[in-house]
Amino acid sequence: MEEKLYFKPANYGKGKKKEQTEQKSEPKTKTKQNHKALKLVIVLLILAIVVAIIIWLLHGKTTTTGQYPANVKNEYLDCASNSITYPKVGEVDSDKKELKATMVFLGQQELSSISIKYTLMFSDEEKAHFAEPIVNTRFHENIAQVIDQYSAFNNKVTLLDDTVIVTLHASKNDLVDLAKEFFMINKNDNPVSLYDFKTNFESQGFACKASTDNN
Repeated sequence: MEEKLYFKPANYGKGKKKEQTEQKSEPKTKTKQNHKALKLVIVLLILAIVVAIIIWLLHGKTTTTGQYPANVKNEYLDCASNSITYPKVGEVDSDKKELKATMVFLGQQELSSISIKYTLMFSDEEKAHFAEPIVNTRFHENIAQVIDQYSAFNNKVTLLDDTVIVTLHASKNDLVDLAKEFFMINKNDNPVSLYDFKTNFESQGFACKASTDNN
């Protein structure tokens, strides 16, 4: 009998081993890809939550600071007269004059600030230049009698061409009894609301206009 000899090819079985290796490594690769995708989704989700929180906080800051409740709307009241003389200056030989009080309220029930503007208009600059030191002296003499501060109420006496202007301003806390008379309020009166102040000024002959009149 003839004995047959068989020789295995040099690469016999390598193809199968390679296929098996590839089959084993493929699930690991997919698992790693899945983990990376999951991590990316989590990171994006966290970023979205952080952005949403920031936007919410920014929207929360649109209300007016320092007011309670936070969404209270500011209201104003303007009262003016072309015939009333500002008592802290007295009579001055001007051609025209205007006395104006402006108030700002938190809602309608609480005063925030009050301002006075007294404007004296003259026919020429020379008369205005002559009147300015008189107005300045009278006004500050009246302040000195009750308040030991030359610059009380942020007051200013301004000479502007043919016009002399006196301005002063007070917050709610500055409007103590000694200060009231500088803002055309009787020291025995205690106006609080917009209606109270409107009544006060209209009773003296002022014409008043409130922001609430447009509602």
